[in-house]
Amino acid sequence: MTMTASLATQAPEPFSSGDESAREQVRWKMTDPLWDPASAEFAAALSNVWAGVKRSREEFARFAKQVPAGALSATALERLDADWTEQRESIQELYVFLECKRSLGETTKHLTKNAERIRRIATAHKSAPTEFVGVMLKAGRNASDLFPEGAPEEVLKRWQSWERDEEKSKRNEQTDRLGGPGYRQWWQAYRDTRAQLYFHLPEDGIADNQVSVVEATRLLAHPVRSTRERIFTSVETAWQPHRTMAAHALTGRIAWRCRAAEIKGEDRWQEALAETSLSRGAVERCLEAANALRVDAQAALTAQAHMAGYERLAPWDLDASSNWVGPVPLNEALRDTERAFNAVDPEMAGFFRLMMQEGWLDASPHQAGRRTADFQTSIARRGVPLVLVSYDGHALNAIRIAHETSHAHHFWCIKDLPMERHYVPTASAETVASFAELLLRSQWQRSGENSSQHPCAQFRRYAWMEAQAFIAFALMLPANFTFERQLTDAPFPHTPEELDQRFTKVWLHWFGENKVSPDVSAWYRKPVFIASQFHGLPYIAGFFLAHFLEAQRQALGPQFAGAYTSLLRSMAQNDINTAFKTTFGADLEEEAVWETCLSVMRGRLNQLMTLVLNVPGEAASYA
Repeated sequence: MTMTASLATQAPEPFSSGDESAREQVRWKMTDPLWDPASAEFAAALSNVWAGVKRSREEFARFAKQVPAGALSATALERLDADWTEQRESIQELYVFLECKRSLGETTKHLTKNAERIRRIATAHKSAPTEFVGVMLKAGRNASDLFPEGAPEEVLKRWQSWERDEEKSKRNEQTDRLGGPGYRQWWQAYRDTRAQLYFHLPEDGIADNQVSVVEATRLLAHPVRSTRERIFTSVETAWQPHRTMAAHALTGRIAWRCRAAEIKGEDRWQEALAETSLSRGAVERCLEAANALRVDAQAALTAQAHMAGYERLAPWDLDASSNWVGPVPLNEALRDTERAFNAVDPEMAGFFRLMMQEGWLDASPHQAGRRTADFQTSIARRGVPLVLVSYDGHALNAIRIAHETSHAHHFWCIKDLPMERHYVPTASAETVASFAELLLRSQWQRSGENSSQHPCAQFRRYAWMEAQAFIAFALMLPANFTFERQLTDAPFPHTPEELDQRFTKVWLHWFGENKVSPDVSAWYRKPVFIASQFHGLPYIAGFFLAHFLEAQRQALGPQFAGAYTSLLRSMAQNDINTAFKTTFGADLEEEAVWETCLSVMRGRLNQLMTLVLNVPGEAASYA
């Protein structure tokens, strides 16, 4: 089964604000022949993949019996590998296809049933080599022995990865719990707890109603401050009965991770470092830079409070949009993103136009059933990336378009590489996305400078989102990381009151004593502390390194486009340090890289403060 989209035969035309084809929303163009999950053709595609998986399992089992006798055929093994890889790509293709429909809110019985079937097939497919590799290792053989005359590099790497997985599975036998019952209880509370909203939001259709805390949290972006405060208070009230459970879940989860690392003989950081591809030295340099920027970054709190007309910010202001900023029509968001990408590379802007022309972006208002989190799919055999953004007209939504389409462009640049190279470590991926966000903010700034009206809409978007970026990535995420790191260094049970005290102390260190009151409830109501280890680390590193890329863009001029494409391809084949070293000669374990980041960031903060403090004082009338 192959689903493809026809590519443009000529370069797409740039977007213009007068383009009537994209006003309130743009939707995916779903023109694939097997579009209906209830169709006989779709069922046949699933059956064919399942038949291939069963065939591979039988072949692996047959070869496992031949390992001790050494009667293995390298040619046959390569054919088996090719067949296995074909099945994997088909499974991913089917999975992405159904997940996209689910993201749009479709919940038919056929869709749900087939999604579950695909998950079962994927599990069986992934485990197919396990028995064979186990027998092979037990007999003292390895992947190199199987292909004495050599094999394609990707084949050898794939089989070696199976060896590592099999060896790791033995160490994991003692750590097969998922964080204990507290972990599961927290997620159940997160899904099931409902907040009472005692007010009316006509644009959101909510009146004196109970909504899930997940949906209520999404509403914290509301531009009216009094509404945000009520939502925030409602969410805190809903979580109050679960504080003790949340404390148990959080500290228990961290203690479990530490114990699991001890059993495996790994450092407590190992899992997080492996996922990000950052070295321990690079992490330490990054955190030192974050701490060095801390006081400077607090100026962003002052800037945002001034723009909104507040004496100081409150916790419910930190993720907010603003009436002062005003709405961002979708056409303008698309136009400005294209122009921002063009500042790096005309081909990058051309790819963005191709996405619009071919219908690879779905940017539509949030509605019941639609996935709330924005995302981008990988290429797989489909040959195109798909992006989904819930677009409600806020400046942050426009930023998210730049963020997710930069991921899509990254995959487009590496689509000719084998699928093993389509996984980009998180630190690399978020560096690219943070750079795209920076480019869009800079585009708004340039447009604002060229406007006769001050402060014009583009300037307001730039100023608000620039301040919000520094608040999120240079203050909030480092504070969260510091809190989690302290708990990892002392992995024992804490009461809710003890966690309140710890979090407050960390918050005041990063946000200052007088800039914003502590968001004490964050530790028990935000999933970032439960979901993954050191969740914010790749985003912190990515935000800082995006400013290093900006320095390179300014220094290299037109030559930066080629270097940037080389970096994107290198990121898919190497860890992030190697990618930066081979492309720019920059060692992330050395202070020089981070000093460059700090120089650019301080320059942007100074510029922000200079521009914002010149904004007329009646900014309060917009809030």
